[in-house]
Amino acid sequence: MAKAIKAADASKSDYIALISFGAGGSWIRDPDPEEAVKRVVRLAKSDWKTLFKFKKGATIKVNLYDITGHDHVKIGDDGVFTESGEGDDYKRNWIPRLKLVDATIP
Repeated sequence: MAKAIKAADASKSDYIALISFGAGGSWIRDPDPEEAVKRVVRLAKSDWKTLFKFKKGATIKVNLYDITGHDHVKIGDDGVFTESGEGDDYKRNWIPRLKLVDATIP
């Protein structure tokens, strides 16, 4: 199920950092991409600690998306997107991943 996220101010820089664990995951929205990556690693460690052991100093992959200029985005199991149209004209407009970051678990 996609989660809708409304941007605070579409005129400012806006990034989503996303870590996926199969059909689940953790995400953070932040105007600073480096801060978004740091925050999502801490969040994922907290969110998933009952299911996974996170070794301090290990590397984890973080998907980083630039959503600047999009006032409404959704996150699904398969990426970040906006929606347009209805019925037969419905379309998912995929936002390309800016980069895949190797982050260190604190």
